[in-house]
Amino acid sequence: MNRSSVIWSAVRNWGPRFGTIVTFFVLARILDKTEIGMFAAAYALVSLTELFADNGFGDAIVRTQNVTRGIATSILILNFALALVIYALLTVFSTEIGNLLGVSGIEPVLQLVGLSLVLNSFGYVPQALLRKEFQFKRLAFRSLASTVIGALTGLAMAFLGFGVYSMVGQLLATTIINVVFLWYPAVLRPASPQFAGIGHILHFAFGVFGSRVLNYASLRMIEIVIPIFFGPAALALYIMGSRVPAVVAQMLTAVMVDVNLPHLSRLVDNPAQMKEAFYSSLRSLSMISAPAFISIAALSPEIARICFGSNGFGSELIMFPAAILGAAQSIGYSNEVMLNAWGLPRIVLRMQVCAAVLIAIILTVLQHSSVFTLVAVYVCCHILVISIGILYGSRKTHVSLKTMFAKCGAFFLASFAGLAAVYLVRAYAMPASPALLRAIILAPLFVIVYVAGIGVLDRDALRSWLNKARKIRAWKQA
Repeated sequence: MNRSSVIWSAVRNWGPRFGTIVTFFVLARILDKTEIGMFAAAYALVSLTELFADNGFGDAIVRTQNVTRGIATSILILNFALALVIYALLTVFSTEIGNLLGVSGIEPVLQLVGLSLVLNSFGYVPQALLRKEFQFKRLAFRSLASTVIGALTGLAMAFLGFGVYSMVGQLLATTIINVVFLWYPAVLRPASPQFAGIGHILHFAFGVFGSRVLNYASLRMIEIVIPIFFGPAALALYIMGSRVPAVVAQMLTAVMVDVNLPHLSRLVDNPAQMKEAFYSSLRSLSMISAPAFISIAALSPEIARICFGSNGFGSELIMFPAAILGAAQSIGYSNEVMLNAWGLPRIVLRMQVCAAVLIAIILTVLQHSSVFTLVAVYVCCHILVISIGILYGSRKTHVSLKTMFAKCGAFFLASFAGLAAVYLVRAYAMPASPALLRAIILAPLFVIVYVAGIGVLDRDALRSWLNKARKIRAWKQA
């Protein structure tokens, strides 16, 4: 795998999301919980409709070996037409949608947020073509530029008193810059639409699309259900608690999908080499994802207090299970990428059907409980489905579960040891200390326990880290 592609994909995905989460920390302290919940409800609904506008064509273009200008143009036109129809429906029925969600005054916010759907429809195809050619450096600059401009727009509007519309302004500014940078310089020169030979692309795309819809139903439908059952302020609390793990998950999985899907797809004719590439990527991802997510769970009380102030009181009770779920999802997404690279999106679809049905049941049964109980059970159900999906996927692709555990087990065990150490020290040594002081002490404690655990469980990984540290030190001294 091209290391440069991995680095620039990381820059493309990490830079913007880091900038977005920092901006959110500021806005969460300025805006009212109801305003945050109103925007979150509108954005969650638009994100659902965006799945229908994209239809999975992006991943289909990445995986297909030969995509002509005519086929690409046909898909571009289809994306735009679908987005326009969906936006018209959102606008016409915005009042009814607001009544259904139980969020008064959401109509203008929903209509403005929906504009991002139409704008984004121009970007799906060129972004897929750039991913296909491993042009992650260009995608990285585009993402960073749009994030900076969007963040500045949102913060300026918030300080000027625009309230919820500051978050809308941030979204639209980011979207506009994203699309402009995808088309200049041109990666696609539109040609006469070509529908011959598009059948195999549609077949793969619809499998990916179905999987994404069900994935949304299982992962994000809760963002629509919470305001209906508990109100927009409860949704704001959920967003604050889940946002940090969600951003970390997006940063890690987006890089993995960006690079691994086209990379593994090129190895589909060599199963042995494909499996080795999968094991290698799984180990690299686990080395980062396990300590990243589980450290967030360990430090959730400190993160909630420092980032959100009094507005985020109680969000740590959501952040903890959300972070644990993020750690499990990192393995689950690796499995899904492997299956999609094999051309088996329908297996992923079946797994998502199970998750969506199970989540629908618990959302219905627990509608009269607290939001914290709902989130805890929701996370447990997801971890169960992910585990079943990995077992099922390993049978279909003949991937060894024993090898998978050998590649990533030590990183998870060492991370949970760090979590236990942090909770014991917090509970018995500094229960009433200021959040910042606790964070300064507990974060290094987690790292120390984690590294010690790796030294016991996976000495090869520890040696690799030490060798890299020596090389960096020697480079600096040279």
